[in-house]
Amino acid sequence: MGFKILVVENEIVIADELCLILSRHGYQVLEPALSYSEAIAAFEQEQPQLAILDLRLGSTKTGLDVARYIKHRSQIPLIFFTACGDRWSLAEMAELNPLACLQKVFTKCDLLERVGEAARSANARSGTTSQAKTHEKKAIGQTQFRP
Repeated sequence: MGFKILVVENEIVIADELCLILSRHGYQVLEPALSYSEAIAAFEQEQPQLAILDLRLGSTKTGLDVARYIKHRSQIPLIFFTACGDRWSLAEMAELNPLACLQKVFTKCDLLERVGEAARSANARSGTTSQAKTHEKKAIGQTQFRP
């Protein structure tokens, strides 16, 4: 079984593209969650090892709300991606200590590098051999919260 990833994105085209990219690189990607309630249900039922969340979900509940729920119950890494780069959003995300925050539009290499980092870290903690592919190209134009 591969590294299990939850993608939370309310735009189905973007969600499907993210899932396709990740699954083609050997990750086990859950059915994308298009809303807060779908994200919570998927998290509880599937117990992913990583959550990739859009900040805006098109409702009163946001990706930050999903992340807070997850953080209260788990230590899995979070990766945010967003078109919003305002100070409030960045400050709210930073409080949740995400692995990374990718600004839309990001490259496939940006995404795969951060997911690979999460997979390698999870495998190191569990003592298993990493199935994550290493991507040497450094990401450009992303906000980082930790090295």
